[in-house]
Amino acid sequence: MGRADLAAVTTSYYGPTEEGTPSVTASVDALGTQIGTVGPILAGPTQAERVEYFTPGNWHLGVFYGGELFADIALAQGKSYTVGWNKAVAAPSLAGTVSDELGPNHARVWRTGSMLDVSIPVLADAAGHPRDWSSPFTVDTGTTSLYRDGQLVGTQNVPGRGVFVTAPFDRAQYRLTTDDTRDQPWWPTSTKVSAAWTFRPTGNPVLPLLGVQFAPAVDLRDSAPGGGDFSFPVTVARQDGPATVSQLSVDVSYDDGTTWQAASVTGSTVTVHHPADGFASLRATAVDQDGNSVELTVIRAYRIGG
Repeated sequence: MGRADLAAVTTSYYGPTEEGTPSVTASVDALGTQIGTVGPILAGPTQAERVEYFTPGNWHLGVFYGGELFADIALAQGKSYTVGWNKAVAAPSLAGTVSDELGPNHARVWRTGSMLDVSIPVLADAAGHPRDWSSPFTVDTGTTSLYRDGQLVGTQNVPGRGVFVTAPFDRAQYRLTTDDTRDQPWWPTSTKVSAAWTFRPTGNPVLPLLGVQFAPAVDLRDSAPGGGDFSFPVTVARQDGPATVSQLSVDVSYDDGTTWQAASVTGSTVTVHHPADGFASLRATAVDQDGNSVELTVIRAYRIGG
């Protein structure tokens, strides 16, 4: 079998340093099961890009760096693909589904009877690859809390994860909050992430939460150019369907959130003015036409210069 019989995947590994080398895993659906590596046993490169070749099939790829990032991808013979891992900005993602003790393949935040089930990967990368919150990874600290009409329903000491008992399918106003702090020398960006969602259930088990994603054009060090204007896309999506955004604002900080200044937002483009070096922290507020809202803060969202 030659290269023409394989799928070529140009793979970029963003961010990790020598103190935090990633490891990779891959398996393919075959013979009624999955065949591939057992655990994260293959060493990945740091701040590098390479072409990886795969036999055609449905592949399950993973990168272990501060928890497991994973993706499912169908690869065809002779085709070329691109995949980026760990690209800034790492932030909460509502994309995809999850399976847990309350049901298979359900939304990240959903209602089942009187239970509200939350499984949000707080440090998903810019491509939306979830970083598995259930990995045996204990360097993070944080909480997840739910409020109903201003009253605390409960708090769990896990970032992005919680199961709460509430009234079944009511029209009360809910506020869901989560925060995640990671203070490690090998983790330079997204060191503190917090988010708060305000929403009213609609009767749909999938709750109307808004998600914000930033996609700056950073290099493999998760760094953007310093000393000038810098523009990047921002998107707002709604978990239960299309979002009609009525308000979107973005602030930027260059001193880890001590002071903030308003960024220019034109349509889905954010423009900021960078200093020569350092880090950019980002804060966003979005509201949709139904009054659902999200507030997101990412400290050290990406590097500048250096």
